[in-house]
Amino acid sequence: MVLTPTYHVFKMYLPFQDATFVPVTFVPAPTLTATSLAASRCDRRQRRIRQAVAGIHESRSRGIRGDRAELAGIQVKSAAGEMLTAPEVDSVNSFGAPNAVARSRLQ
Repeated sequence: MVLTPTYHVFKMYLPFQDATFVPVTFVPAPTLTATSLAASRCDRRQRRIRQAVAGIHESRSRGIRGDRAELAGIQVKSAAGEMLTAPEVDSVNSFGAPNAVARSRLQ
């Protein structure tokens, strides 16, 4: 079995299903364009907040250092992340290269 890029995207957005929307203000760095951000409370105790950041322009991709997301009235104690990466924008997974498109953990 080969996991497709669509599988990975679905898996990353799965926690947002049936979650509670959290208003968020995103202040991108001046050089960043074509980026979207969403936030939600994803657990029953409402202690965890998940944010999804998506860069949607292949030639303007870059890290999000220097950007700022503000969640009114919420103090962040820790953060971790996951990124979907590939060597090329049109990369796919195959039996010969099953992990060309893969998720990786960020700390």
